[in-house]
Amino acid sequence: MRLAERVFALPGLSPSRPAMWNALSGMLAGGQLALILVVISRVAGSEQAAVFTIGSAIALLASFAGRYGLRNYQVTDPSAHVHFKDYLWWRLLTVGATLLLVTGILFLLYRSGSYSSEKAIVVWLLCVYKLTDSVEDVFTGLYQQRGRLDVGAKIFLFRLLVSTATICVNLVLTGNLLTSVALGALVSIFLSILLLKVTFPFFGISLEFQNSQIVKRLAVDGWPLCVAATLLIYVGNMPKYLIDAFATETVQAVFGFLNMPVFLILLISGFLYQPMIKQMGEWWNSGALRQFWSRISKQIFNILALTGLAVFVGYLVGIPMLSVLFSVDLSHYRRELLILLVGGGIYALIGFFVVIITIMRQQRTIAYGYIGAAVLGLIFGRYFVGNYQVLGAGLLYLLVNAALAITFYLAIVANVRRVSVPQ
Repeated sequence: MRLAERVFALPGLSPSRPAMWNALSGMLAGGQLALILVVISRVAGSEQAAVFTIGSAIALLASFAGRYGLRNYQVTDPSAHVHFKDYLWWRLLTVGATLLLVTGILFLLYRSGSYSSEKAIVVWLLCVYKLTDSVEDVFTGLYQQRGRLDVGAKIFLFRLLVSTATICVNLVLTGNLLTSVALGALVSIFLSILLLKVTFPFFGISLEFQNSQIVKRLAVDGWPLCVAATLLIYVGNMPKYLIDAFATETVQAVFGFLNMPVFLILLISGFLYQPMIKQMGEWWNSGALRQFWSRISKQIFNILALTGLAVFVGYLVGIPMLSVLFSVDLSHYRRELLILLVGGGIYALIGFFVVIITIMRQQRTIAYGYIGAAVLGLIFGRYFVGNYQVLGAGLLYLLVNAALAITFYLAIVANVRRVSVPQ
């Protein structure tokens, strides 16, 4: 226990630079898929890279569905009127239901001949791997609510580091994606259980389930957030799902290679504003609108600056670097890369706007916005991807994200004005 106290700076000790640990874990999360994809492309080929690309996209969708969109709701609960045990039991139910749904869908894809047995199993294992994040996330939400985001960030960082190394080493030794992902999932589950068992007792929380009415309330209050969070990932990865349906594995692999820098923008920007959420919730609930709006403006600037830097670097050296990394000639795809980088920056803004609207408790706005974006993607997806392949996927991604970002920004402005005007 003394070792745990030193490593995690557990209660009784001062928080250990939460923003730094959160940023480090975010950067590793952003680079994890890129690193694994580099190894796969070199030791197993483009076809396996394509399987991993769509598999990780589906797994991320499952992960956010399993979280039910309640992380920010939990962290910004001003009076902690919902006990942690209720959040936990509801999370276990949603994760279990998500895994059952994924299993059923993958079985149907296998039976229909759309997926081979190996592809279906790899995707299922990736979902198990990412659903571990979903369970751990509810504990991290508690730690952040108690002012100890650093503890959750350290757990996530260590677990991700070891499980990623396990996957990559096994890929190099065996060249087998299935066994590598299986080992990574097992290591991830084991480490999550071990590290939560070490840290959780210090917070003195009971896990005894008592109030089913509160769980029902979470189900009702959280469904718009669940729809929004799941569709956030769906819209962000929409090109991959459409390519899986209407294009080839080669197109999927190329898109996956080009999309890696975009994913870095998304995750780094998200982890940069994650430590602000609790403070922003307090400002909104107390009516400190000047500080609240100032922080929004600064974060918009930060995300746009990060996007501008990414586009500049991408234009200069993006294609040569990606070609070397993945050992594939991508010289004909500079335009597509720049379109994806701009679209990724807009998507990062959307993620931040979702946090703000959640703090405002206007969850239905998020849900309706994403439903509209998903419908647009489904209507135009076949035309764009079927006719223009990688370019079409990038253009659709950019246009849908731009429409959604404008919609959410206008909703935020309207809510701030409504609160600031005396009734």
